[in-house]
Amino acid sequence: MFNYSLLGEDRLAEKYLKPFLTHEKNVNCMEPAGSELNLKLKPLLESLIEHRNDSYSTHEYLVKSNLLMVMHLLNQHCVETGEKDLALHMTYDRLKPALDWVQLSYAMDTPVQYVADLCGFSTSYFMKLFKDLMGTGFTAYLNNYRLELAAYQLAVEDLILTTIPISPGPS
Repeated sequence: MFNYSLLGEDRLAEKYLKPFLTHEKNVNCMEPAGSELNLKLKPLLESLIEHRNDSYSTHEYLVKSNLLMVMHLLNQHCVETGEKDLALHMTYDRLKPALDWVQLSYAMDTPVQYVADLCGFSTSYFMKLFKDLMGTGFTAYLNNYRLELAAYQLAVEDLILTTIPISPGPS
């Protein structure tokens, strides 16, 4: 969700951040709404979302400090990753190019084969794996992303409907 280098590369990053990147440590991704961790993370994440567009201009220290606090909390609630979980994370890593493509190129009309190739999979295996891991098919995921972005732009950015770029799904 953010570039690792933003937090610096020093002894502390090596000790506390790298284990998450290498999947040696993991955090429960389904944290209950009223849990201690959730209550502490929520305001930090809301601040990061609020300042994501101006993090490179006026709020760099705020963003960095919030990210460091998020990582501190995650380190307090992490567990060692088992072999089965490690294999799952490795598969997620192989799907990351597809998720990155959705964020950067969502308005393009691109064949699914192109996105599958980005991940190094055949189209049929990519479609099955994507659905198994993400809970929805790639085309549905892409269309949902487009709709959520359009709804956000209508609600927050005061754009008119005809100016929001939404193309048909990939062929």
